[in-house]
Amino acid sequence: MCGTGQLAIALLLSGRPDEALSTAAGAKELAAELGHPQSIALASFHRCTLLMGIGDRAPARREVADLIALCRRHGFSAFLRPALLYQAAALDDRRAAHTALGERIDPMRKGRRTGYFVPWFAGDCAEAAIDIGDSKHALAILDYAEWVAGMTGEETHLGRIHLLRGRALRSIGPERSAEAADALHTGAQWASETANRWIGLQVATELAEIFAEMGSVEKAGAALVEALDAIEGGVATPPVRSARAVLERIT
Repeated sequence: MCGTGQLAIALLLSGRPDEALSTAAGAKELAAELGHPQSIALASFHRCTLLMGIGDRAPARREVADLIALCRRHGFSAFLRPALLYQAAALDDRRAAHTALGERIDPMRKGRRTGYFVPWFAGDCAEAAIDIGDSKHALAILDYAEWVAGMTGEETHLGRIHLLRGRALRSIGPERSAEAADALHTGAQWASETANRWIGLQVATELAEIFAEMGSVEKAGAALVEALDAIEGGVATPPVRSARAVLERIT
C-alpha cells in the first residue's frame, strides 16, 4: 500500500497526473477490500497529498474529511496531525487557511524545528500568505522551508519552494520582477535535477508571464510549450489549465 501511494505521487511529479489519480484511487479501493483501517488511512493520506499537489481543493477537502474521521475513530495520531494541516490548506477561504496553517508553522519556524514533510506544509502556508497578499510572511516561511529541506535532505521540495518564492516576489510588484525571475530559474533547475515535471510546468508558466511582460513573447511561448509537452494528460487540472491560458494569451 505504501509503495502504491508513493508510486502515485511519483507519477504526478513525472508529469502523469491522470495515471497518478487512477493509481491512488486503486490503492484506496484495494485497502477498502482488505478491510484494514491503517491501510485505508495510508492510501487516503497519499491521495490527499496527490490532490493538494494537483491543486484540486474540493476533492481534497472530501478526502481529508474522511481521513480525519477514520483517524479519530481508530486513534491514528500519526496520520491525524498531517490530515489537520491538509484540512487547513484545502480551505477556499484563504485567509482562514493562512491563519490555521500559520498557527502551526510559525512556532516551528521561530523555534527552528525540523521534520519530515515540514517543507511541504510550510509551502502550503506560504501559498496561502501569497493568496491574501502577505508576501512578507510568505518569504519568511519559504526561507524556513528551504532551511528545513536542506537539513532533512528533502530536495524534492526545493523546486516548489523557489516557485512560490517567485510568485511571492512577483506579487509585490514589477520592481521585484528580476528577483522573481532569479527565484523561478532556480526552481526550474531544481525541478530538472529532481525530474519534477509537474513543478517544472508551473515554473515555466510563471516565467512565461515575466518574459511576455518584458516583450520576449517568442521565448516565453517556446519554453511553456516545451513544459506542456512534457505533461501527459491532466487537461482538467489547475496547473495545466493555467499554463494553457497563459500560452493562449501571450501567443
